Amino acid sequence: MYLGGALAGLLMAAAVAALARTRGQEATAATGVILSAGFALGVALVATQNGFSRDLSSFLVGSILTVSSQDLIATVTILAVVTAALLLGNRHLAYVGFDPAGARAAGYPTWLLDLGLLVLVELVIVAVVPAVGTILALALIVAPAAAARAWTGRLAPMTALTITFGVASASGGLRISRTAAVAAGGAISLTATSLLLVSLAASRLRDRLRTIRVISQ
Repeated sequence: MYLGGALAGLLMAAAVAALARTRGQEATAATGVILSAGFALGVALVATQNGFSRDLSSFLVGSILTVSSQDLIATVTILAVVTAALLLGNRHLAYVGFDPAGARAAGYPTWLLDLGLLVLVELVIVAVVPAVGTILALALIVAPAAAARAWTGRLAPMTALTITFGVASASGGLRISRTAAVAAGGAISLTATSLLLVSLAASRLRDRLRTIRVISQ
């Protein structure tokens, strides 16, 4: 599953990078199109296999309580690889991510860096599929980062907050799952979403208070 998922993810990452570079297309639209096509292709391939009886719901929503030692080893390995890649290329990735036009003008290989970032995201998704599944992985990856973005615009504190929110979502979701007897993967993703909503509300309240303070002065 890891090998097949990694190879399929690499192909999809390359397709997203290629489609995003097409004139008139955006990375968001390209990601949506390729992701939908990937799900459709998976359903079509499964439908052609007569007698296929394996439960696919575990790959959609995951089962964190049945994660094996091999899954943990694979996750730790991918964590080390992704962490090393981000530490080595953080400046280049940040430049391309926040100022792609300036990066192209400076001679950076933006398409290669975009592809590299997509591959890192793909590796993370493959690693968390056994725990939270493919669908919930998207929320768990995006929500903590978006919540951190609501608190700060600086990259280093944002990264630290993202990690903190991710760990809090996992631990809090597991506690809710045990208390309320609900699916662990869903509880974790809902906790991450709740943190995002609270962060957005707190950020809006902070901006209003700041505006009132400036007006009163």
